[in-house]
Amino acid sequence: MKISKRPSERFHQWLNERNGPWFVGQLAIQREDEAYRLCHQGDLDRPELKTVSSPQEWRKIVFFTDKDEFRPLKASADFATGWTYGPLSYRELLLALQYAYPALIAEWASFAQGELPPTDWQATAERQTGRFKVVAQLSPEQQEQLVRENCAASCTKHRLWAPGSTIGNP
Repeated sequence: MKISKRPSERFHQWLNERNGPWFVGQLAIQREDEAYRLCHQGDLDRPELKTVSSPQEWRKIVFFTDKDEFRPLKASADFATGWTYGPLSYRELLLALQYAYPALIAEWASFAQGELPPTDWQATAERQTGRFKVVAQLSPEQQEQLVRENCAASCTKHRLWAPGSTIGNP
């Protein structure tokens, strides 16, 4: 039985085999000697950025927009701009990424291995309650419109399923 590397080890190897910057959601990862630095991908060429120097400051960046509004969805496309976080050790980078995008490294590793199971649209829709219950009754065309207007327009994650599908084909 072959024992594979842990996702964090595979990600580290992947970073070491490629030149950066690397993009994750709205974040850019840059290498600095033996350390890493994060910034908003829109700020890569911006000369003057506020330095984030602690996990507590990072928490504020992750949870609030530029307008100081709460970000309830980690994958929403409203990450604050104007900052840089680092230098970070690889372990600190992993923690920062985990805080920004929970389960990112595990999902990345599963996807890279071809082992990330797609989410079944209909099963997910049928679990919805309250005001979201209506999505289970939408036609495939209405589902696609819903995704286009809400998910695709405002989320940094890429869907692996298609509305109306039962097997998760993109």
